[in-house]
Amino acid sequence: MDVRRVLEQRLATQHLTGAASTVAGYVSEALAVQSQDPGTARWSIGMRTGLDDAGVRASIDAGVIVRAHVLRPTWHYVHRDDLRWLQRLTGEKVASSMPARHRQLGVDHDLVDRGFEVLQRELAGRNHLTRKQLAPLLPATGAPHGQVVGHLLMLAELRGLICSGPLVGTEHSYALVDEVLEPDRAQFDAQDATRELVRRFFTWHGPASVRDLARWCTLTLGQIRAVIGDLGLTSISVDETELWYAPERAADGAGWDDGSGRAFLLPTFDEVFLSYLKPNFPRSPGHPAGDARVQFSEAGGGLVVIDATDAGTWKRSLTKARASVRLNIDGDLDPEAYRLVADETDRLTAFTGS
Repeated sequence: MDVRRVLEQRLATQHLTGAASTVAGYVSEALAVQSQDPGTARWSIGMRTGLDDAGVRASIDAGVIVRAHVLRPTWHYVHRDDLRWLQRLTGEKVASSMPARHRQLGVDHDLVDRGFEVLQRELAGRNHLTRKQLAPLLPATGAPHGQVVGHLLMLAELRGLICSGPLVGTEHSYALVDEVLEPDRAQFDAQDATRELVRRFFTWHGPASVRDLARWCTLTLGQIRAVIGDLGLTSISVDETELWYAPERAADGAGWDDGSGRAFLLPTFDEVFLSYLKPNFPRSPGHPAGDARVQFSEAGGGLVVIDATDAGTWKRSLTKARASVRLNIDGDLDPEAYRLVADETDRLTAFTGS
């Protein structure tokens, strides 16, 4: 398997090529979809399901997928059935990376306890509130209140107290986990949970390296290596890097020689772009950035990929009346490649309903 085949395989295992998935199916398989920019995270899901934004939002509003800080100190969409065990496996490890910042903000145990009491009281009875509505109710420290609120809410998510509720316009509301999810009666086993996380990552992100997974979540290299050999996975060496994948998915990336091209407007935080140290999508010869490092927008944009090749960047702007997409791509592409990008741009604007 060469580099191009690895990239094609990743696109296929993550449902960007081949059969479309469902919202619940894709998010469950992916295990977590980074969603610090919720709008483009929903586009990531829409690309893999064929749904528009309203269709993806319906699964969020119904609580089929929920948004919380999990795996790393940032938001992810996860399937409702996975939130509790993922938080038990990784939540405290993520929280343990923040004490220095908490001391700077004055976020101590007493403040956290008082903040959690407020959340329990104010969100009870499915009284879903946004961050803006919760902020004046949460305790202050004298530090910038927005940052204190952000850390209190993050800790409450990591400890399994709250997660997202229905969307309010473009903003997520918050809900009590115990009012969104079924009671968890299964006995938690950290070793079994580790195996499941490792198995699912390499099945639906592979081919990938052990370091890719360690970077993606809070497991150590030792924890991953202790279980990876028992999961029926296959390993290969590509560019002196050992990559692992599920052998039953090996044929998923086949069919790229059928003459049909593919273009994708991948968000900055899309799983197929974000999850890997290497290999990365090679740049087209006329890439507008040349060999320079591209500074991606934190929100509303990302990478233009044509046939597993990085051809430039995109940026979306939204108003109430319309959506516009600005492309900065290779000026030497052939007409068919431009047509593929134009079609995908139309698909993105249609996704928003604009």
